[in-house]
Amino acid sequence: MGGFFGAALVFLNYYDGIKYFSNGQYLISGSQATAGIFATYPKGFITVYEGVFDQILGTMIFLIGIFMVTDEYNFRFKAPDICFFVSLMLFVIGISLGFNSGYAINPARDLGPRVFTSFIYGWEVFSESNYWFWIPTFMPFIGAILGGYFYNLAIGSFNYRKSIADTSISN
Repeated sequence: MGGFFGAALVFLNYYDGIKYFSNGQYLISGSQATAGIFATYPKGFITVYEGVFDQILGTMIFLIGIFMVTDEYNFRFKAPDICFFVSLMLFVIGISLGFNSGYAINPARDLGPRVFTSFIYGWEVFSESNYWFWIPTFMPFIGAILGGYFYNLAIGSFNYRKSIADTSISN
């Protein structure tokens, strides 16, 4: 719902600019397309396989980073520091992995705005680029699972064993 209403506010704020830029048409693709303001669409050279990998990789890296800064046995950050590092990670992922398709890495980031734009641009927002919408909607779930798995495999399981050892020593 947040993504939907956020997209509505952006649309209202830039309504005149969108109409001016696209000559009064709401276009999903082409040189005067404006739908990409709201939801992610792939560049022309991206295949489905690259898009799937892109979304899984970005989400996986993001989740590993979130676990790193929130694991009490890894770092002991205070809440403002956690917010800073999570925002920094999101920024770095965006500038390093965002070129291909806009780095949705979260279904709420793409699906809510896409539903909103379907009211303005039409249902083609779901069929554009060979039904691209399913990639930023479902692939982040796989990336999140893999990110959690790899974090636990590489770091989390050691921290868990350390916490058990610390508990047994103090008792």
